[in-house]
Amino acid sequence: MADWSGIPEELLSLICQRLDSFVDYLQFKVVCKSWRCVSYNYPVPQLPLLMLPQENTSSASRRSFLGLTRGGEELDKTKVYELDLPEIHQHRCVGAAGNWIVTVDMELDMHIFNLFSKVHMNLPSQSTFNTQIHDPTINQTQSRELMVSKVVLTYPKDPSEDFIAVAIHTVLKKIAIARPGDKTWTTIQNIPCVMDVIYFKQQLYGICANRKLYILDIKSDPPKASEVNVSYSLILHGYVFGVRSFQLQGVIYASQITGKPRLVEPIYLVEIQAPKQALERGSSLGEVQIQGTPLYKIQAYLPVIESFGFSSQLSAETSGHAFAECVFDHWEMLTSDPLEAGSVAATLVSEIHRRKGLKEQMTPRSEFEDKL
Repeated sequence: MADWSGIPEELLSLICQRLDSFVDYLQFKVVCKSWRCVSYNYPVPQLPLLMLPQENTSSASRRSFLGLTRGGEELDKTKVYELDLPEIHQHRCVGAAGNWIVTVDMELDMHIFNLFSKVHMNLPSQSTFNTQIHDPTINQTQSRELMVSKVVLTYPKDPSEDFIAVAIHTVLKKIAIARPGDKTWTTIQNIPCVMDVIYFKQQLYGICANRKLYILDIKSDPPKASEVNVSYSLILHGYVFGVRSFQLQGVIYASQITGKPRLVEPIYLVEIQAPKQALERGSSLGEVQIQGTPLYKIQAYLPVIESFGFSSQLSAETSGHAFAECVFDHWEMLTSDPLEAGSVAATLVSEIHRRKGLKEQMTPRSEFEDKL
């Protein structure tokens, strides 16, 4: 019987160099120890397995993975593989690095899981982010889909060190970090709306909505971000990292409107003081009589966009007996689709565009399809 472990290393190297499938690469590694040692000298093929989404109603514990191979210059072979993974049944995948994935389960707990070794580590719960979605119409399942946009894992150089997870969360695109075993996520405060994060050469970078690039120092206490001075000559000449900037913006815009965008609006906590005769029908958080006076104190939530002229109208409707104090309280997501004509969100977009002198209707995705 042939001794596969005795094949010369030079021949194994030639075989490993020609593997263009991630699955073939994994199968090569598990033959024996000598084959696995050779595989470490060559990079993983650039076409990894793509984990396909699992339906929330699915009762099966198997997960599907799409394998791609390259023939010449085109992708010419695809195959779907299945793994039995009851450990991540009905988990939502929010990040991946190598064989590791980051998931959120149905109870909003977050985990790091190795698809092949089945090693499992706990991250803090999604509910420990310092910003949460305040919308009574959104249930826990919907919150799980909306809260975390992406999680990036850093690979430690020293095996004794832990992974560090970096998450982009909520529609405000805040960024937070955590290590396995931490109780809560720690938000990096001095960085604005983060659109994406990458881990490159042992360093984390974040790109923000203001088009500024930041380096994330996650080992400082507290973690902080530092702006990178990038030459804007590339942008002024119409290029961003080798891509025409207007084309890049078009692709990003088309991607955003394809992803079912939702508006988030600021909400005031309104405190109104008024005599009893001024109290009529309305929706409030509660009303309390101020002791020793005929006045009542009423608290209610009011969207900021609806607050313009509110105090003067309130005074007029109550003959000057009631007056209001508005304080910012939280952000709230509108559940209606801003792309659906006649919806509350679409009406707000049109009003804002009109006030700024812009085209009232949002640009349809079809105008960018030739650039995708």
